[in-house]
Amino acid sequence: MQYLRFDESYAMSLQTNKIKDYRVILLLRWLYEFRCVDYDIAFKVTGQKPNGGYRFIRRLIADGFLRQFHNVYMGDRVNLLTLTASGVNYLKAYSMIDEDAPNIHFKRLERNASTLHNLSLQKAVYGQIEGMGNVYLDAHDIFIDWEQKSGKIRPDALITLEPNSSREYYEVLTGNALKIRHIAIEFERTSKSNKRIYYLLQQHDRNIEHKLYDEVLYYFDDVATKNLYEQKFSGDDDWTSYKINNKNKMVKTLPNYTPKHRQAFKFVQLAD
Repeated sequence: MQYLRFDESYAMSLQTNKIKDYRVILLLRWLYEFRCVDYDIAFKVTGQKPNGGYRFIRRLIADGFLRQFHNVYMGDRVNLLTLTASGVNYLKAYSMIDEDAPNIHFKRLERNASTLHNLSLQKAVYGQIEGMGNVYLDAHDIFIDWEQKSGKIRPDALITLEPNSSREYYEVLTGNALKIRHIAIEFERTSKSNKRIYYLLQQHDRNIEHKLYDEVLYYFDDVATKNLYEQKFSGDDDWTSYKINNKNKMVKTLPNYTPKHRQAFKFVQLAD
């Protein structure tokens, strides 16, 4: 479980050469969770302006920790970064990830159709946690075993917010300034089908019931999609229930699902 962003006050307590190490770990750990990043987010995560940020990234590429690539769905003008095997090994050497953590998911990113969604999610996550106190990114640690053993969904991201974080931000997000909160984040660029919307709402409610996290924040690019999700969420006392059968098809089931944690869902329109 690692801090999400560059903490300037903490960096000031470090020797100059240690600040670079701090930035390296922040960026590599962020990349281990999100798989790829654009330069703008890389600069934000490491607390750098473009001039210094470009030099910093070029050095990581030259040292073999990062590689630059283009995604076919975004074009050659968008430079993206991802981890190499050496970058993963660097995180293992500093005990930032488990010794047996995989690196196979950093391959074939050039033709990955979900890259734009991934980058939009990162901007949503960073935009919402900027200015907070102690915020962690920990979906990878919690969900790998759970997802494999139970088949439960994994959110786009999961953050942990500590009680000593900025009081204003903490209370806005959680309504509770007394204990650690695990917050699942979903980013919806476009609307899913009705059955998929209901299925995911139901799965999140069950994950909260199983205490995997405390609440869910849905983020949206446009107001129409946000309104649709809110309508499905609050339109009836019960939700139409769906499951995925052994043919990987989503089918309706009975009885309908009665949510237990409506108060734990929030729907947020991202600023333009």
